[in-house]
Amino acid sequence: MVMLVAGCSTPVAPQLTPEQVLERVLRASVQIVAEYAGDRVRAGSGVVVGSRAGAHMSECIILTTAHTVSGLPNDTRLLALYDRDRGAGVPLAAELLTHEDAGGPDLALLRTQPPHCVPILLGPLPRLGDPVWTVGFPWGRGLRLTGGIVSQVPPARLMIDASVASGASGGGVFDARNGHLLGLVEGLGTARVAVDKPANQYIDVPMPGETYVIAVPTIRQFLQQAGYSDQVLAAD
Repeated sequence: MVMLVAGCSTPVAPQLTPEQVLERVLRASVQIVAEYAGDRVRAGSGVVVGSRAGAHMSECIILTTAHTVSGLPNDTRLLALYDRDRGAGVPLAAELLTHEDAGGPDLALLRTQPPHCVPILLGPLPRLGDPVWTVGFPWGRGLRLTGGIVSQVPPARLMIDASVASGASGGGVFDARNGHLLGLVEGLGTARVAVDKPANQYIDVPMPGETYVIAVPTIRQFLQQAGYSDQVLAAD
């Protein structure tokens, strides 16, 4: 299909169905698990953003948040679980390539060697009101897909109104129209609520619609500084 403009033809990208977009998003979403001495000690989420063809098997480059994988004992085993939308998932050993220390962007890169690798495309900075999907694994359990819109954009902090929970950190924020990656879930806003008993105790209650996102420009800069930008494809 082509569109004629001023006497010349310009190819038009095929329109994806919602089912095709969802398939893209789910294939690129993974669960991150940290095990120590046989016990699970931490769980989070991640997104496949790059690949490299090897002699016998492809390598997948996974983007997640640094706080998901930092501060763990030296003997901690990292795993990436693929195809979690189809059940328990396929666990594969993951190698920590790099992560930012305190003061830098809350980002980290992992590497796995699955039999197939389907990275997502990096999209542009979203606009206010753009529809989004997020994929995460709250409380270290099953996959959860949530929808919403972009509720705040830079120069303020990028935010979406889709609700998330602990364990969704590192999960992708995707353009619901084409599946392009718009950012990574970094955290959520909370309100501190006092309780009467025991005295001087409180709980932090998640604030609906206050999900903080690490935006694409920060991700691009991190990938470039880490030396992996050539393995990541951009949509724009």
